[in-house]
Amino acid sequence: MKLTLAASYALNAIAYLATQRGNSPMASHTIAAARGIPKRFLLKILKHLVSAGLLHSNKGPRGGYTLARPASQISMLEVVEAIEGPIHGEAPRLPLLERDETQMTAKLGSVCQEAAEQASKVFARVRMSQLVSQLRVEPRDGSKSEAETA
Repeated sequence: MKLTLAASYALNAIAYLATQRGNSPMASHTIAAARGIPKRFLLKILKHLVSAGLLHSNKGPRGGYTLARPASQISMLEVVEAIEGPIHGEAPRLPLLERDETQMTAKLGSVCQEAAEQASKVFARVRMSQLVSQLRVEPRDGSKSEAETA
């Protein structure tokens, strides 16, 4: 299983917000700089996370992004699916010359789907709070992050 770059950036953005003390809005450029994410790419990702109900967006000079609920209530699956859509398994279809190849493609597709279902179960169990529990992320105000004090 390989996460896309967009899904990895989304997980990193949520993780960064989860490590910040309090729930004051965080500007997208601050998140981008802290996590090494290109600003324009991050804005697209944040839009998906807001649409999925994982983040709140606050406009204005003191605006930014906040978690919509505690990191302990956000699963890795929710973040990945907000960016990539539902996880599904499929095998590429080959030019079908014989019946055996059709059966093989169907069997491979079934195995890939089973693997995707297992990956979804694992991602659903992992909470963002678990991912950030060992991180040492410096908050913007220089105080210890919540991950360090938890």
